Amino acid sequence: MSSDFVSTRDISLFADDALCLETLNKVRIESGRPCPRCQSGEVIFRPQTRRLVPAFLCQNCNYRFAATAGTIFMGSMMPLSKCFQMLTLYNALGDSLPIRDARYVIGVTKASVNRMTRLLKTVNPVVRFTTVESSDPTRIRLRHDAGTVEGVERFYIYCERRAILVSEDGLIDALRAVISTPRPGLIEAYKRRSDARVKVPRAPPPEVLDKKGL
Repeated sequence: MSSDFVSTRDISLFADDALCLETLNKVRIESGRPCPRCQSGEVIFRPQTRRLVPAFLCQNCNYRFAATAGTIFMGSMMPLSKCFQMLTLYNALGDSLPIRDARYVIGVTKASVNRMTRLLKTVNPVVRFTTVESSDPTRIRLRHDAGTVEGVERFYIYCERRAILVSEDGLIDALRAVISTPRPGLIEAYKRRSDARVKVPRAPPPEVLDKKGL
């Protein structure tokens, strides 16, 4: 086992949404990802003074957006810490990850798991930042612990029982891949919105034309 791989308990990103957002901001700044709307590189970062104000501003089209804009995390109802948990489980187990396990361990709906799984398959290149020491394919259930295990503790215990270890540097590399991979169909969607905003001159009503003798 490499010394780079540690227990999920040793990585605070899985339990701190604010730290997750701060990390994504740093990764996006380093990657130089363009504006998701106009694809301009004239993007500046402004520290958030209010929680709901996006931190990035495109100087070309004045579009404000968050670090998740244009990525697979955009529009997700899952908190960032849960998105990171799902990213880790899928990276470790791939398509063999049982949906029932994921929805219970992370604490989200089946639809959220299916949606995130579908989007994770589009991330390229795939960065391997986890290792699984156990080759036992038996499904591990935590439902018997439902009365005592809550929140992120379920994720920690599941990873321990599955013998899943994580490289923190590798996780950051995986986030770089997530940031650099455009979400499928997003550019086309922004283009359709831009075309819809173009104002087409309206023809004057017939009575106006009659008065002008046209």
